[in-house]
Amino acid sequence: MMSPTWTRTTWVSLCTAVLLSCAVGCSTPKKAAEQPVFYPPPPETPRLQFLTSYARAKDLDPPDRFLTFLVGEEPEARHVVKPYGMAINDGKLFVCDTILGGLEILDLTARTFDYFTPAGPGRLRKPINVAVDDDGTRYVADALRGQVVLFDREGEYRGAIGNVEETRPSDVLIARDRLYVTDLKQSHVAV
Repeated sequence: MMSPTWTRTTWVSLCTAVLLSCAVGCSTPKKAAEQPVFYPPPPETPRLQFLTSYARAKDLDPPDRFLTFLVGEEPEARHVVKPYGMAINDGKLFVCDTILGGLEILDLTARTFDYFTPAGPGRLRKPINVAVDDDGTRYVADALRGQVVLFDREGEYRGAIGNVEETRPSDVLIARDRLYVTDLKQSHVAV
């Protein structure tokens, strides 16, 4: 058998083809300039502007285009399922998810996405709103559980406020040294 002989021209052609394919694969098509989105729309005076959205882990840390070109698209593992209430503290966005039965924690500084689904006595059933105080304590209003569930900065269960038979919390707010809880069952705000 005869082995193929690689000439200088063959090598130059092969290298040129590889470089061209990489350049074409890495080029980014130019996007049309997006118009800013305001609410309310004209002719009303706009008060809010849409800036960005987060729906999945990839939104926080976009993949390397070249690596995606080489190995393909990774399946999306983490995403927001059914968001409801949210709070932000120390660069972290805490999103209540009624289907997940927990929180999605989007760390905007570290660019990470994590699920918080406690088990045991701190198990959440239908978290609909959350508040986070200065020391990182999370107060989660759980409508099905009928309580406001407390977790420390590390996510350890610290207790619950309210009685399942008597309350149905729908929102929580921290202002100074007070915790305000809206209660749908009794139609009032508990302080």
